[in-house]
Amino acid sequence: MARPVICLGDVMVDVLAQLPGPLALGSDVAAPIRLSPGGSAANTVAWLAALGTPVTLIGRVGDDDAGTRIHRELVAAGITDRLQIDWDQPTGTCIVLVDASGERTMIPDPGANGMLRSSQFIANDFAPTRHLHVSGYALFGSARPAALAAL
Repeated sequence: MARPVICLGDVMVDVLAQLPGPLALGSDVAAPIRLSPGGSAANTVAWLAALGTPVTLIGRVGDDDAGTRIHRELVAAGITDRLQIDWDQPTGTCIVLVDASGERTMIPDPGANGMLRSSQFIANDFAPTRHLHVSGYALFGSARPAALAAL
């Protein structure tokens, strides 16, 4: 069995718009739009779980529909979540514009991700028998102290 992995970092809801052509500034461009779970740490645990690796996600979401949906999807994928709930900030959201060639432009709002706190960590999550992966986004901004405490 693979060594358990703990991923710490960003948990987002992506709003993906697949643009059929260039943006028309000051006007409308019809495009298919869908919501998808996202965030670097959340994406990492999803891929690791799909490969059969036991994974835990440590992150922070808002007390909102997006946070609830993400929790349900993580559990359904066999991922242990240690998501902290933020009562003031919403779940992070990223608008992702994908042009016809596949190039992405992202407009992120970190929301609750920036409020990640080490005081809510569970010491056993960081046992020496586990591997810790810290998302790069967690090392920048106000979540940095929590990311450094985990390291």
